[in-house]
Amino acid sequence: MPLDDFRNTIASNDIIAELRTGLIGEGMKFKTPFGNQTLTYADYTASGRALSQVENFVAEQVLPFYANSHTTASFCGAHMTQMRQQARQIIADLTNAGPDCSVIFTGSGATSAINRLVALSGINNRDHTVRPTILIGPYEHHSNILPWRESGAKVIEIDEADNGGPDLAMLEQELQSCKPGSLIIGSFSIASNVTGIVTDADAVTRLLKQYGALAFWDYAGGGPY
Repeated sequence: MPLDDFRNTIASNDIIAELRTGLIGEGMKFKTPFGNQTLTYADYTASGRALSQVENFVAEQVLPFYANSHTTASFCGAHMTQMRQQARQIIADLTNAGPDCSVIFTGSGATSAINRLVALSGINNRDHTVRPTILIGPYEHHSNILPWRESGAKVIEIDEADNGGPDLAMLEQELQSCKPGSLIIGSFSIASNVTGIVTDADAVTRLLKQYGALAFWDYAGGGPY
């Protein structure tokens, strides 16, 4: 399989150490008023850094065969289709996605994923007799705020509870105030990208489903860690 070669390039008893050797930009110097300083990158939640193992594999094993992945009429098309299918299965395995789950490639980052959700959920459908309601948490990044606001839906931010997660009492109160049968979506970050505090996904999801709401979870701040 095409991606098996990539696995071989990073095979090691300590895969984290192996990947760290390929970190592009590690040890870079930059000018400051206090002389040249060593760069320390601390914004991985926003954008991870490039790895030479990945970049080299893309340059040598992907781009030479790059083609439309929706055809098997040519070698390149079939090769890319096979690689895409294998990548989808690897992601499904890593996230414990079962046969009732789907892995959907949405583009770049959480913003693209949430924009896709906005489109799929039909919020922009003007046939809604009641304005859709979006419930978000107390520590959402802009990717999980702006697309909902721009959709025309009513966006309500749930306050932070004493334990740091969404206030479940306020969440239930807002759910009770929504008109029965209207479109209600709870879209929450599983973890704060500032403090790292983790939300009780089971408790929030149970409450949302109790009132007929859809539960969307943003794992950008938690999934990789």
